[in-house]
Amino acid sequence: MLAIVIMCEPNPSIRELMTLTKPSVSEIRPHILIGNLYSTLDPNVLRANNIIALVSLMDARHGKWGTPSIRSIVPEANHLYIPCLDSSTMDLLPFMSDVCDFIEQHSCGDDTNVLVHCREGISRSASIVIAYLMRKHNMSLDEALAGVKEKRR
Repeated sequence: MLAIVIMCEPNPSIRELMTLTKPSVSEIRPHILIGNLYSTLDPNVLRANNIIALVSLMDARHGKWGTPSIRSIVPEANHLYIPCLDSSTMDLLPFMSDVCDFIEQHSCGDDTNVLVHCREGISRSASIVIAYLMRKHNMSLDEALAGVKEKRR
């Protein structure tokens, strides 16, 4: 059994703190993006990045996701919500298969993207995308981790 845990630094840098209050989106591979919570709440960010599907790894649903301005871009059927805590002990493994299938299903369009996000866009979202890269693209853990780190700086 493989467990992927990417720990956040206990004392985030000023740069990291700034990303918590503004949208942050990075393309990891064509059609696969990682972002933070704020990137899911701004219709302009969603449109500019051709995001048509969301994977939300949060401890609670955000009320704005259900508003017409967001739902017109990301319909409810294209939003996979995985309830999970921002904790180093949170086990994401039970969700991996469903999330990987969802990403695969929604990332096959020419001009469409899937955004995988958590609150900060650092740990949970990166862990899921790393697992996806390992499963769907046969990458080693080291290859997938290095690729995500390089793109998510």
